[in-house]
Amino acid sequence: MKNKKTLIIFLIIFIVIFLIIKMTNNSEATSNKIIEKTTKSAKVENQTILSTLTAPAEVKSSKTEKIALDTSKYFSTICAEVGEKVKSGGNLLKYSDGTYITAPYDCVILEISTPKTNNICDSENFISISSLEDLYIEINISEEQLNKVAVGQEVQITSNYDETKNYTGTISKINSIGTYSAGGTYFGAIVNIKNDGTLKLGMSATSTVVIEKNENIPCLPIEAIFTENQEKYVNLVQSNGETKKTKIKTGIADSNYVQILSGASLGDTVKYETQTVKKVTTTEQKNNLTQIFTGGKNDFHKGGF
Repeated sequence: MKNKKTLIIFLIIFIVIFLIIKMTNNSEATSNKIIEKTTKSAKVENQTILSTLTAPAEVKSSKTEKIALDTSKYFSTICAEVGEKVKSGGNLLKYSDGTYITAPYDCVILEISTPKTNNICDSENFISISSLEDLYIEINISEEQLNKVAVGQEVQITSNYDETKNYTGTISKINSIGTYSAGGTYFGAIVNIKNDGTLKLGMSATSTVVIEKNENIPCLPIEAIFTENQEKYVNLVQSNGETKKTKIKTGIADSNYVQILSGASLGDTVKYETQTVKKVTTTEQKNNLTQIFTGGKNDFHKGGF
């Protein structure tokens, strides 16, 4: 009877372990998170802060035109298909007399309208093309930023197709009439880009305009500053080594640094905490559970079952 009871207990433990391990294996995304805190220090130091406007954009062609077919000639053959890229001077269409329509610049074909082969061309026949040399993107500028942006200003552009490659564009036009929305009023602007042959129409890109550049101003890392009741503070290190919660005033900021206007001076040191999230994998969880139940089994042995 005693052995039968022990066997039943072992079977129950085995089934529980088996079910837990199975559920763990079927849930690879499951993990526990451990937050590790690290104390860091930073000094108020002179930095350069760039205030930028960053926005997504679509690459478009600055020039689209319809090339009319010669109404005194007969159509023979189309030399390129819709959507095809044609280099400057490349053949677009052939007439029955052996002459051609050629691409006036690097372009992509948008639309083709021709008569039947060996029929004379009429005024409704054309080839529609878009330039691949002169491109542009559209960006929106808020009314708060409008006085800091001007025609002729450079814009850095990164194609999402290849984020390692950068292009330089130029603002060629800023609309005089804004568009109102609940989030504020925005003014559209055109940024022209010269294609080096790698950009394609319709590509997505990210544009960055430098709104303001401030050099040699006292700054702290963004993470060193915390906010309470809409006021900003730092933990300022005192002469005795202890820290004191100190109210500060800040100015402009970028993605890394914040300008310190008052409350801390050049050379002052502040301390702050950073957090790192560590994941405990399902394998570690499974091993822990197995050890728990294995230990329990040994306890059963020691208990004399």
